Amino acid sequence: MITLSVVWCAKKNGDISNVNTEETVVQQETKNQNPTNDWDVSKRECMNWCEIMRKSNAGNEWKSASDMQKDCNNICEASQGIQNNDVSSCEKSEWMLKYGCYTEIATETKDLSICKKITDKIFLNACYSSVAEETKNASICDNIEDTMFKNACIDWANQ
Repeated sequence: MITLSVVWCAKKNGDISNVNTEETVVQQETKNQNPTNDWDVSKRECMNWCEIMRKSNAGNEWKSASDMQKDCNNICEASQGIQNNDVSSCEKSEWMLKYGCYTEIATETKDLSICKKITDKIFLNACYSSVAEETKNASICDNIEDTMFKNACIDWANQ
């Protein structure tokens, strides 16, 4: 689910048709500020999207503004990494978002070495499985110690 959110945010032109006019105007004004490069546009748009989502959840304020800013920054850094296959952007994010970013890039580039950056065993197994499935190479599953995960990986790679 987190990876899906990050991938969605990585898209430069998300659908914001269901937000109110004021928020749409803010986003349009942001686009017109002559950014210095594509990253500025993408990050700004991502941060705007994140702020819109926070406002739409106003009745359920469970995060402080600074916590939400940190979360949004993590999402946007990871989405930038996925969008550009840039591992260094993943490294600016934290925990699940970082690992999801690594997994997406490893799967897209079919580069198993990126999975080795993941320290959490469950996320590491998921990365190996994703690359094995994408490459149809069941031998990658040998990197997985847990028998259940290894067997599932082999099944996915052989499909």
